[in-house]
Amino acid sequence: MEKKTKAQKIVKIILIICVIALILSVTIFNFYSCTTNSGTYVDMTDANVLQVSELKVDNGGVSEGTGVATTEGTESGTSSTETDNTEKEYIVNIPAGSPIAIIETSVGTLKARLYPEYAPKTVENFTRLANGGYYNNTYIYRVQPQVYCAVGSENPDGSTENKYDVKNERVPIELSPSLWAFKGSLMAIETYTDNNFFDVLLQRTKTYTGSQFIICGSVEFTDDFIAELKETTLPDVVKEGFINLGGVPNYSQKLAVFAQTYEGFDVLDKILNVAVTDGENLQPKEDIKILNVTISTY
Repeated sequence: MEKKTKAQKIVKIILIICVIALILSVTIFNFYSCTTNSGTYVDMTDANVLQVSELKVDNGGVSEGTGVATTEGTESGTSSTETDNTEKEYIVNIPAGSPIAIIETSVGTLKARLYPEYAPKTVENFTRLANGGYYNNTYIYRVQPQVYCAVGSENPDGSTENKYDVKNERVPIELSPSLWAFKGSLMAIETYTDNNFFDVLLQRTKTYTGSQFIICGSVEFTDDFIAELKETTLPDVVKEGFINLGGVPNYSQKLAVFAQTYEGFDVLDKILNVAVTDGENLQPKEDIKILNVTISTY
């Protein structure tokens, strides 16, 4: 009987050791996965910032104007937007044949370069929906003044009970060191987080995006804010991109960028400056509609 009790104690000790070893293994694995290939981690050493190379501010082209956006040429052109009573000129250098989205709204037209090479599933979902007329006569339903507008709801308040389809809302989030939350970027809105037992155990989160998206505006880049930005560990090309183009640095590598506006910044500014309701909803007081979205090439 005494031998049996000792054997049971040994078994318990072994089980405890195994549990401790498992916990340590999970912790080490989680640390390794978070620093290599986690779904929400991006290796900044590969930051080839495509938006900066394809949309640059023409520092010699700032003049007084009305901010009417124009683009000329087939492989490169210029685009402009009104900011603080000046017209900021952009040099557009998008490769001919690149996929674009033409977003016609009730207040004007936006054109954006799509990035299937970096966000293939997100662009595929967006393109399929656009080609199927999903976005026709939908609403810009939320506007954080200057910062962003939320797009793609069938109702002005953001609800989607009639158009909701789970297959449109389960796109794995795609983050890339080449795409950042610069002004005019299109970013898919998170719709779902899947955490089963093993995901919780391994501290992994599966995040999905869907049909709705936001168009990024910009925070105010004061001298103090710029100084703080320059002290961060972001790659220099990313810092310069934010300083020149504007945007919301805090959204970077948290929301899935899949396109970049290159024409219609005056329209975006008009949307970002509309009057909105008080409280948390921030719904435009006057309806702004997406009339249609056309997929084409540059």
